[in-house]
Amino acid sequence: MKKIQKLIPMLLVAFIMVASQTVFAQDKEAGHKCEKGECVKGITDLTDVQKQKIDELCLAHKKDMTGTKNQIDEKRAHLKTLQAADKADMTAINKTIDEISALNAEQMKKGAAAKQSIRALLTDNQKIIFDANASKGGAGCSHGGGGDAKCSKGQGGKSCCPKGEQPGGCGKK
Repeated sequence: MKKIQKLIPMLLVAFIMVASQTVFAQDKEAGHKCEKGECVKGITDLTDVQKQKIDELCLAHKKDMTGTKNQIDEKRAHLKTLQAADKADMTAINKTIDEISALNAEQMKKGAAAKQSIRALLTDNQKIIFDANASKGGAGCSHGGGGDAKCSKGQGGKSCCPKGEQPGGCGKK
């Protein structure tokens, strides 16, 4: 009976830890937005030249971020290996954590630079919409990861998806 009383709290703690990690992982993936049309979601009066330049900037940013994202994934896998060792090397674990942190900072800086490059192409009215959507996670190129960013109706009821594509996933027909 005493064993069961000790086992129940331990199982509860383990369940809470696993559940919190799952939620955290989902939040991280939701932040990857640089699908076609997502960078300027809600801005309906873009010129063709603006659209083309923004698409080029987003594509370049996405390519740039792919390498950094892959490095982070490799470091995280290495960190898991280090942490699972019978005798954990805390020096190596801390070094790997520092490397992941540096790569995350690099990603954030490149994301901020990409956002400013896009912003420089916009009119004052477009910047207002862009900045308002950025706080909702809908504007700008963040992290450059793939994923299935969703299109939604922008201002005026128009979809952010390019012509011929349907809301529910940019790039998907």
